[in-house]
Amino acid sequence: MSVKMSSVKSTARSIALDALVDADCGNSFLETTLKEWLEGERPAKRDLGLAREIAYGTMRRKLSLQYITLQLVEKGRLSLKRWEKWLLWSAVYQKYYMDKVPDYAIIGESMLIARSRRSHNIRFLGAILNKIVNINVDLPAEKHIQYSYPLEYVDLLKGRYSEKEVDSILEAGNEVSDNYVRVRNQSERLLEGLEWYDKDLSLARIMDNNIISDLSTSYNYYIQDYTPVALIANLAKGLKPNKILDLCSAPGGKAIAIHDLYPESELYLNDVSEVKLALLGENISKYNIKAHYSQQLGQSYSSSERFDLIIIDAPCSNSGTLSRRPEARWRLSAEDIAEHVVLQRELVKQCSTLLNYGGVILYMTCSILPQENEDIVEYATLDLQLESSESKLYLPTSFCDGGYGAVFYKNK
Repeated sequence: MSVKMSSVKSTARSIALDALVDADCGNSFLETTLKEWLEGERPAKRDLGLAREIAYGTMRRKLSLQYITLQLVEKGRLSLKRWEKWLLWSAVYQKYYMDKVPDYAIIGESMLIARSRRSHNIRFLGAILNKIVNINVDLPAEKHIQYSYPLEYVDLLKGRYSEKEVDSILEAGNEVSDNYVRVRNQSERLLEGLEWYDKDLSLARIMDNNIISDLSTSYNYYIQDYTPVALIANLAKGLKPNKILDLCSAPGGKAIAIHDLYPESELYLNDVSEVKLALLGENISKYNIKAHYSQQLGQSYSSSERFDLIIIDAPCSNSGTLSRRPEARWRLSAEDIAEHVVLQRELVKQCSTLLNYGGVILYMTCSILPQENEDIVEYATLDLQLESSESKLYLPTSFCDGGYGAVFYKNK
């Protein structure tokens, strides 16, 4: 648990530190802490942006920042509390990866935070912070340190992609991706701060992030990345479904998209917990969409209904969305991926029993790993005797997240 600032008003850097420590402890996501700050103290947009950049950037670059920091200390001397380490790493991030941040702001506020949290290592922290502004450290050639990812994950990518593709994927995970909104009513005039990116997908690029709060409260817009919208449009178009099941439905973005594609279809929405179901219901109700709700484990989902279209937005490694979900990269391991694969297979298997003949399963992940994608297609076709007509892989770039989709169906 992080040690909070004692002052009444929190600063961008202190909140970024709280977010980093809480996420590292597994208490919350970065965005959760930032959202609580926004709702509680109503910081200026500039301060919120600064806190978000420091928190997200430091979490992404953790391994690189650890390497740089260790060059500044005597061997074996970095015996600090968790929050003190994150304080140093965030300071290094501001110096090496952010533009035009004055040294006095980095050092001065870092020391103010350290004093307010009653650090017993004030002199040591001060010495390291003063070294940050003068030393130039070159990162080693090893990709996992240079780009800041678990070595195991980099090796997985090397087993599937070319060196050029690996570099591109790793670079994309450290960039801030473009934000998009799906325009549900194209007859409406676009808000100022939006521009059309793809009219066929009804997607507009958000040019001014300050309008996101306005977009999130409007019936005519739904903030959504390019990749899931494109997967649904390309793989689920041209069907005639009477009944649609969205098995892992929260928070509801894909359910809203599929409803807009097939507004006359009967929609069944499911998720595993009351919290997720409450969030799902709130989002669906806001857009005045009628649906049936259920709270069941996806791998054992039961219903007397049979469906013409089933969407499985499967839990996965999030390896295609590491720019937006920087905490996820530090959970990437062969063991974690193997657990996801077991669940993904179970979900597809269960859904195959719920499908009408001639019906379609749209299997989707936000992963770029073949174990969670192409290997699942192989399992579905060989072990479950399903047929697969089409699949699509998007690699992460600066303008969209990575993700995968495949269509399964049975005709016998």
